[in-house]
Amino acid sequence: VYKDFYSYKSGVYVKNSTVYYGGHAIRLIGWGNFNSTLSYWIGANSWGTGWGIKGFFWIRMGFDEVGIESYIVEGNFV
Repeated sequence: VYKDFYSYKSGVYVKNSTVYYGGHAIRLIGWGNFNSTLSYWIGANSWGTGWGIKGFFWIRMGFDEVGIESYIVEGNFV
């Protein structure tokens, strides 16, 4: 998590801060495309509905933004 993620409210998140606070677990629940030019992941955060887009966020896809594509872990609970 970088400093600017705390103030995220809408749109596709692209890191602008250099201040790193540490790791954070989220759920990726889907993907989309903004204006047919920018693909993004849809994430669910655990910080409540007062943060982001009612607790959700969009983050740029295909650029490993903040390492989101490098650190994916899948759970399979059978």
